[in-house]
Amino acid sequence: MKKLATLILLFWSIGMMAQDYFGVSGTVTDAASGAPVYNQEMVIAFFNIGDSTLILDEIVETNEMGYYEFEGPFNVPMALVQVGTIDCNGVPVYEFGTVSINNPWFEQDFEICTGGGGDCHAFFEYYLTESLRVEFENLSEGEDLTYFWTFGDGTNSDEENPVHTYAMGGDYVVTLYIATADSSCFDVYEEMIHISNGQGDCEAYFEYYVGDGLTVEFENFSEGENLVYFWSFGDGSGSDEENPTHTYASGGEYRVSLFIINGDSTCIDDYDELIYVGGGQGDCEAYFTYEQEDAYTFNFVNMSEGENLMYYWAFGDDTYSTEENPVHTYNMDGYYLVALMITNEDSTCFDFYEDMVIVGDSTPGDCQAYFEYYYAPNDGYRVEFENLSEGNDLVYYWDFGDGNFSQEENPEHTYERPGIYEVCLMAASEDSTCYDVYCAAVVIDDMGACIAQFAYYPDSLGNYTYQFVDLSYGDIESWYWDFGDGTYSDDQNPAHTFSEEGYYYVCLTITCEEDCGDKGEDCTSTWCEEVYVGEYEDCFNFFTYQTVGNSVLFEGFHSSMYEAWYTWEFGDGTSGEGQITEHTYDATGTYFVTLTSVSEDSCFATSSQVIVVGDSIVYHQVYGQVFEGDFPMDRGMVMIFSTEAGPNYEPFFDMAMIDSSGIYVLPYVPNGEFYVYAIPFNWNGYLPTYYGDVINWDEATPIVLGEPENPYDIHLVAAEFAATPGNGSITGTIYNGGVRASYIDKIQMLLYNDNYEILGFTDVNEEGSFDLSNLANGTYYIYPELSGVSSEFTQVQITDEQQNVVVNMTMEGSTILGEKELFMNTEAGNIFPNPADERARIELNNLKETQVKVQVMDITGRTQIMNEYNLSAGRTVIEIRLEHLQTGIYFVRITNAEGNTITRKVVHQ
Repeated sequence: MKKLATLILLFWSIGMMAQDYFGVSGTVTDAASGAPVYNQEMVIAFFNIGDSTLILDEIVETNEMGYYEFEGPFNVPMALVQVGTIDCNGVPVYEFGTVSINNPWFEQDFEICTGGGGDCHAFFEYYLTESLRVEFENLSEGEDLTYFWTFGDGTNSDEENPVHTYAMGGDYVVTLYIATADSSCFDVYEEMIHISNGQGDCEAYFEYYVGDGLTVEFENFSEGENLVYFWSFGDGSGSDEENPTHTYASGGEYRVSLFIINGDSTCIDDYDELIYVGGGQGDCEAYFTYEQEDAYTFNFVNMSEGENLMYYWAFGDDTYSTEENPVHTYNMDGYYLVALMITNEDSTCFDFYEDMVIVGDSTPGDCQAYFEYYYAPNDGYRVEFENLSEGNDLVYYWDFGDGNFSQEENPEHTYERPGIYEVCLMAASEDSTCYDVYCAAVVIDDMGACIAQFAYYPDSLGNYTYQFVDLSYGDIESWYWDFGDGTYSDDQNPAHTFSEEGYYYVCLTITCEEDCGDKGEDCTSTWCEEVYVGEYEDCFNFFTYQTVGNSVLFEGFHSSMYEAWYTWEFGDGTSGEGQITEHTYDATGTYFVTLTSVSEDSCFATSSQVIVVGDSIVYHQVYGQVFEGDFPMDRGMVMIFSTEAGPNYEPFFDMAMIDSSGIYVLPYVPNGEFYVYAIPFNWNGYLPTYYGDVINWDEATPIVLGEPENPYDIHLVAAEFAATPGNGSITGTIYNGGVRASYIDKIQMLLYNDNYEILGFTDVNEEGSFDLSNLANGTYYIYPELSGVSSEFTQVQITDEQQNVVVNMTMEGSTILGEKELFMNTEAGNIFPNPADERARIELNNLKETQVKVQVMDITGRTQIMNEYNLSAGRTVIEIRLEHLQTGIYFVRITNAEGNTITRKVVHQ
């Protein structure tokens, strides 16, 4: 394999010009075709930053490559640059920048309209057949095309597939222009090619590895007999070693050249490459992610940190960009190493980051990369890798995730510190016709000899049968399962059938006696989880995790055989995507992690776990006193909820009864942020109240642990108004839409009058039922209150004709939505398609002409889209546009003029 990666070009050049000269350059391309714009006038002006006076202005024209450049002398240390032009519509297009002694050059590219374009596409490949001779293969697309080639050495051709012989070696930009006979379509493609000065049967080539700091190791892959080597490192120094190691004095870009010659001078060749060393200097950090639009187009999202940054991207296919968030389309399948280099305007900070992208078919050719790994006995920091790749005449390239690499077939590697490392193996045939990449996460931890851990999921057999999967660490000799129902197993991965629905406390105990894990010692470990056994559809997910310090590696599993999308809520206010993801928490503690997955067959599943991060968790005692007016509340309870609950609503929760003096004590509360909620058992005119003395959680004062500030006293809010007695009632049920049923009975249903003045409350029982009785005729509002859950007021009218009103609600994630069972004048079907990409539709059937309001709400209850429609009687299909929303779960709430509401769920992918 010739090259595994091409590092990026730097967009400043150290020491290449005098400090009293400033310059500007760039390229102008057609926005529609990407072709260079020739003879385009560019207006360039330099201004004094101190008083904004004009220093110098100039008009230059672009050359045949669309390139412009200007350089001039200045007697100021810094200047403001304005460069601009006029597009095909006569609209000025311009950009600003700065130049200084430390950063004397400003680069700015433009894409403008020129009136060209059309349905054709230029592209070529080339082959070096012998010294200085190149065969070009025209792969352009379009009808009735003409061709014009420039070979970068002053020569050209109008052949379709030319063969060109260069006079000498060097780097040449080859450009292919195509156009139709009627000029309705044109396009251009260019590529830099390297022509060697080689003579005889030898070839120069090297690769390099940038280690810590400024040290670079060069590995010589030149071919030939009786060779001698001459290296130039680009900083004025050189070497005649075969595989030298060189330390640079400072970071920057350097062109490294290798010249080879045999003993009788019958064979010579040279190879050079631009390398970058010394990233990570100053207070900035380069980082990016990407989203793939299709097999060949990528949206790159710049997440770099720092001030006044400039960006330079190298996409691994000899194309580049200086945009902040570029969109790039590749022409060929393959693996490309994308690099982002950043610097600030005064060059005091620079850094770079690179990542591999897979374009098109991920495994061209008949080969497959794969490996397994093992921890070395008695040394958990040393890992032995076993290469199980398939293919003929393969070469290998390992990236161990800590900045170290190897080209051995079955390497061993010792890590310096604990962590989660992504190890990647690239396997390729020697002629590069076949390549593949496989990556896996390796956890290095200063852990004990063994750790018990397991996962579980419903078995396809049904009948309360669950499959348990051992995920323990260590060289395990025995397993002992306690299923919490009086039965046991010593299988490693048992399938167990429970007798009935319910919660079971399942424990796995593992043992090993000799050379166990990375400590070489005896070990016993036990892991327990509460498992809910019930009627499941054949659609579910679960996840496992491993911790190293505050870093956690999560891996999700989805039941469907179709491709699935995974989103994570980490319980600390952040989220992530991907089947396997790593997250680092800011502090130790307990976190409530939720995985949501959806597959192409509309299998939508969520699962949650409470995870412990850190070596040890410190628990705190929280206490205080609850008052009704000036007197202690003598009967009631206090509940505590974590402020972070995740979209599937899995908060930390605990409760305590108060004593006759109104005192409550919660003895085991971990670090975190919490709401404290007091509920009276006797109706003395006082309402359930949060710490901070308010009745709704979004107005409450959270307590923060770490450092408890006991006592946390609560003064119950008094109801200033009372409901007028009557024969009416409001009843209903809150249904559990996939959330743990144990939270339903923590809801308090609040009752308000028509002025939104609170009148009273009632509890919601374990079945989700509530009852507000003895109400006079009138207009009321009810509101379900549960810490961390978004709700809405539901209007209810009690009349002589409608004395008993039923309001049913559904708790989905961290949202409660309601539907009144009144005289429904609007009916709704299901949303289709679901999941949906850019748009979804729903059919409404109106019994009479009405106005409807359509709201699209996220899982927290926030309205993202709201539209109103005047609809005639009969059937109407409403289109819901989702293209501007992030992927996730949304609720569509439809309300007609009578106040009737209908709620549907849609998944946007």
